[in-house]
Amino acid sequence: MRMAALAKLCGFALMCLGCSSQQSVETATPALLLETSPEIQSKLQTAVSQALGGAKVTLGPKVFVDDTVLVLENTPKQMALIGRDMGRPIKFQLVGNGEKCWLTRLSTGESWELPVMCKPVSTG
Repeated sequence: MRMAALAKLCGFALMCLGCSSQQSVETATPALLLETSPEIQSKLQTAVSQALGGAKVTLGPKVFVDDTVLVLENTPKQMALIGRDMGRPIKFQLVGNGEKCWLTRLSTGESWELPVMCKPVSTG
């Protein structure tokens, strides 16, 4: 009986964490990286690749340093492999809330938490 109660409590706690995380993404604003390094670039490249279903991507060293948006031009062969629309570029935005940063795909609103430090910027 105690195990069932513990399992319910753990499930409730996980559900609350998920809601809290989602609210943080929803209140996040466009952001820029606080710093960049080969390690950070590797983390960004991995996150973008995963967001594209494992497609290989190469990012420049200034991604999210001067601009909050990343625009990926697609090659027909690469996009056909992952089942994507070949006519439009894919856009991602770096967003943050002062504590966490996320990579957000602008066309779908999907977000992936990033292990980087960023600062929210005003858009206006």
